[in-house]
Amino acid sequence: MQAKKRNWHLKQIKEHYRKSLESINENTAVCDMTGGLSKTKIETGLGIKLNETDWKVLNILHKNPAIGNQELANEALLSVGGIRSSLTKLYKQFDVKMARNQRLALVLKAIRVSGS
Repeated sequence: MQAKKRNWHLKQIKEHYRKSLESINENTAVCDMTGGLSKTKIETGLGIKLNETDWKVLNILHKNPAIGNQELANEALLSVGGIRSSLTKLYKQFDVKMARNQRLALVLKAIRVSGS
């Protein structure tokens, strides 16, 4: 059952990427090259302020929600402890409850709030 749910979430993310690639407008300030996440829309929609580290971690997860903490740390140039701290903070800011597919839930909520 969990695998079926995970596959459904991955399919939703892939569909988002397809749509984002079709609609990227390089002249739009709120659309960046991460596939459409908008920091401005996320911060406004959730009433939060994302620091650069958390924004970087969120964008890496957006590209690859199945990435492990060590790979994430390497790509973000952070320690594994820093990644854990950032993820904990992001889960709280996005109101993602403890669940088996937390990263997918975080990415999907970011996509929805971003409006892309």
